[in-house]
Formats: sequence, C-alpha cells, structure tokens
Amino acid sequence: SMFQQPIENVLLDVQHYTNDIIRFKLYDADNERYEVRRKEEEEEKEV
Repeated sequence: SMFQQPIENVLLDVQHYTNDIIRFKLYDADNERYEVRRKEEEEEKEV
C-alpha cells in the first residue's frame, strides 16, 4: 500500500480569514514533520 499506518491521534487546525476563506489542516499529533512556513504565517507572528 502507498499509505503508511493509520494515524491514531489527529489534530485539526482551523483558521478563519474572511467570510470566503477558511483554512483547515489535519495532521498527526504524535509525529512532527517539517513544513515550510508560509508568508502569511510570518506576517501573523509580527502582529
């Protein structure tokens, strides 16, 4: 199978930007993974 073992603990991250834009991300709570930071995330940290 191309899929690894099932994820036991899933985290849901939801961000509401506008009435037209909602971003959501599902990820494994038990295993970290590298992600390139998005420009928008950097700007949010500065505020």
